[in-house]
Amino acid sequence: MTDTSPTDQTYNVYFTAGALLFDETLRLLPILRSDNALPLLKEEVQENRLFMISSLESRKRLYLEIRRRHLAAPPDFWEVFGSVRESEQRILLFYLCMKTYVLVFDLHFELSVSRWKKLLPAVTINDVLFWVDQKSDKHPEILAWSEQTLRHIANKYRRMLSEAGLRNAESLQPPPVNPGFFTRFADWGDPWMKEAAFL
Repeated sequence: MTDTSPTDQTYNVYFTAGALLFDETLRLLPILRSDNALPLLKEEVQENRLFMISSLESRKRLYLEIRRRHLAAPPDFWEVFGSVRESEQRILLFYLCMKTYVLVFDLHFELSVSRWKKLLPAVTINDVLFWVDQKSDKHPEILAWSEQTLRHIANKYRRMLSEAGLRNAESLQPPPVNPGFFTRFADWGDPWMKEAAFL
C-alpha cells in the first residue's frame, strides 16, 4: 500500500460531526462544483438556501467539515462525483474522509482492512475501542478523550462503513460498484483506495 494519508498526523474527532454527510453534500453540490466554492460555502452558512438546516450552529459545524473535505479533494473530484451513481458517490465520500482525517485512514487500514485480509469480517464497537486504546502511546491526544467520545468515534466510523456500502449488518463487504470504477483513484495518485474497498 502506498501511504498518501493526510499530512497532519494528529488524531482528531472532527469526522464525527456527520459521518459521510451524503445528503448535505448532494444539496451543496452546485456550490462545491463552482470555482469559488469556499466563499460560497461560507455565505451558505448564513443564507441556508441549500443546507436546509434550521440551526445556525449545526450549519457552522457542518460547514467546517465540508470545507475540510473539499480542500482534500482532487481537482476534478466534484465533476466525477456529480456524474456517477449513488453507490459510487458514497465510496467517493468515504475516500474523501480517508484523505481528510488521519484517524479514519489509520483506523480503516489498520483495523478493518487488516481484519478483512485475515477473513475476520466483523468490526465491532469493542474492536474500534481497543484499536484506539492501542494507539494512545503514539497519539497522546487520545488520552484527553472521554469514554463517550471514544464510543462516538466507534459508532460514527461503523456508520460510515455502512453508508459507504462497506458494511452490511455486522459484516465487512466490498462495495456494490464495478471494480473498474477504482482506476480513477490511481489517476488521483491514491491507488490504495482499491485495497481500502476490500478489493
